[in-house]
Amino acid sequence: MMVAPRRVSQRYTAEPEFAAVARARLVEYLRDLELTEERQFAILYATGEALANAIEHGTTSPGECFNFRIERRGGHLRVQIESTGCWQAFEPSEERGRGIPIMEALADQVDITTHTGGTIVHLSFRL
Repeated sequence: MMVAPRRVSQRYTAEPEFAAVARARLVEYLRDLELTEERQFAILYATGEALANAIEHGTTSPGECFNFRIERRGGHLRVQIESTGCWQAFEPSEERGRGIPIMEALADQVDITTHTGGTIVHLSFRL
């Protein structure tokens, strides 16, 4: 069995197909860790929500990017998604607006920081 690297950091164009690429990279990373299927699902689902939000709400122009980072530190897996665009507000509706509550339910810690240069979502999961 290969050992997952301590840290992976990649930059992707903020388009939906690259959310799938980032999730696939996370699946590869998780494969090398000894986690239950339930824990893997929680990590993938919460991260998927953060990626979708970064692409939909964190970009304003074609060609903008997001940074995706996975890191193991001190018994935790930390996932960071940083969008480079200004956060775009939207009206929650009956069908939408559940991404942050889903992340909060599945991750052990969720921190979202918005600044003039973009938005950073930090997800932390105990291993």
